[in-house]
Amino acid sequence: MKILITTDTYKPTINGVVTSIVSLRKSLIERGHDVRILTFSDCFRSKKEDGVYYMGSIGAGKFYPDARMNKLLYNRFFEDILEWSPDIIHSQTEFTIFIQAKKIAKALGVPLVHTYHTVYEDYTHYFSLNQKIGKELAKKFTKQIVKMSDAVIVPTEKILNLLLSYGIKEKIYVAPTGINIDKLSKCDDFDIRGGYKISDNKYLILSLGRVGKEKNITEILKYLENTKRDDFVFMIVGDGPYLSELKEIASNSKIKDKIIFTGMIDSSKVGNYYSQADVFVSGSTSETQGLTFIESMACSTPIICRRDECLNGILEDGVTGYGYDEEQEFISSLNKILDNDELRDAMGENSTKLVTDHYTEQSFGKNIEKIYTEIIDNYQNSHKNE
Repeated sequence: MKILITTDTYKPTINGVVTSIVSLRKSLIERGHDVRILTFSDCFRSKKEDGVYYMGSIGAGKFYPDARMNKLLYNRFFEDILEWSPDIIHSQTEFTIFIQAKKIAKALGVPLVHTYHTVYEDYTHYFSLNQKIGKELAKKFTKQIVKMSDAVIVPTEKILNLLLSYGIKEKIYVAPTGINIDKLSKCDDFDIRGGYKISDNKYLILSLGRVGKEKNITEILKYLENTKRDDFVFMIVGDGPYLSELKEIASNSKIKDKIIFTGMIDSSKVGNYYSQADVFVSGSTSETQGLTFIESMACSTPIICRRDECLNGILEDGVTGYGYDEEQEFISSLNKILDNDELRDAMGENSTKLVTDHYTEQSFGKNIEKIYTEIIDNYQNSHKNE
């Protein structure tokens, strides 16, 4: 099968969407498919390398973080793609590239499937001053994207239920993203504690991922201030549009001497951070699939996260970590994990087993391959007489 995946953002950007695309492409290629990517370059110049078309573009971050737009409506890569003639187009983002994906699918007479990754209701602070208006705009935008697609894929039941609440009637497939467990486990010998001068008698509490306001890291800061513990370091790993403001907040925190900002890290070292932490924490409710939670669990590190529908099947209280709804529940969960080595180790083992059984790249690729086949068959049957 020839598959074109389109996305506004791709490597070297690091976020959940990019991680999902990289995992999917790798798994599909291993299954014998010809998979190419159409995305934006980080400058005006276009290039093609390793099966990836990078279209020249300009930044459009005012509309959405990391957003980019192509400089021309026509790009020289289109002819190459049309000649290659993919069997299906798989869109991963909703902005400029989506329009190009629709154009290519129409020219070739093949189906366009779209994966809906982002709950735009949680990102209204980026594009609307009024939250109520912003949510209504997000709803209308989402319905329009779905209407323009031949089928939709979502990573969790949470997103399925959201789209159903919008009144969407089109076919929706649920396919959890798989992760590259081998890559996480094959980390080098980089010593996190030694590198950041963290003493052995301090527990390492980790937050890792894109630093955006919607990730609610300030809530974790506030709760850690009130733990009355003195035996931890809170490490915030990653970069994002909220980093400067978060650093300013942290500088005035009662635990400012316990906070470490690493900024962006080498992706090859992500496994080091997860595996050497004692617990992974998150206050976010904007997640659609919680890949950082799954990655942490794959590295045998238990999680403490604000309860959210995307954690169904991932978080089991007392088994793989704890969920919380309010401050005292967070503090109690943290104390249970940090003060009980046997419990922490058992949670780590349980977490790794769950991820290995259900969230691998191989299972992800197999599920998507099956979905592609059904979508192509349905599309061909519905267009027989055209």
